[in-house]
Amino acid sequence: MVKIITEVWISIIMKLQARETLRAVARKFKMSHPGVRKILNKFQETRSIENLKRPVRRSLLTDRAKRIICKQCIKEPFQSAKSIYALSNIDAKVSACTVRRVLRSCGLFSRRAVNKLLLTQLNIVKRKKWCKDYSIFRPMEWNQVIFQTNAGWKWYLVAVG
Repeated sequence: MVKIITEVWISIIMKLQARETLRAVARKFKMSHPGVRKILNKFQETRSIENLKRPVRRSLLTDRAKRIICKQCIKEPFQSAKSIYALSNIDAKVSACTVRRVLRSCGLFSRRAVNKLLLTQLNIVKRKKWCKDYSIFRPMEWNQVIFQTNAGWKWYLVAVG
């Protein structure tokens, strides 16, 4: 429901207590009549226009458990949320979503994979060998080489002259 100013609520309740119809009050305040009905029902149940505080559900994790989860994540930064929970040795049973929520509250926003080297040792050796083998090519010889692009094979015709 849209947040309504307290003065508007009071005037809606006063109009309804003055025996005006729901639809007439709704038209006057440019609201839907079910919205006006909700305001009336709320007033009849609570005898107040103030929002009641909702009962807060007790957290499954203590502050200590939350700190342990955050420390475990800092110690093992490449672990998943489930494995961080398993490594933390916490008594409470919580989901991976709860662990991620705790990590976000500590300022740790995402899990990421381990950095993988782009070149293995074998690839480095092969590249060095290739560079040594073809370092003696002159521009004329390079013009006769066929290059491959991501779009497939492209043939480049070079005018020799």
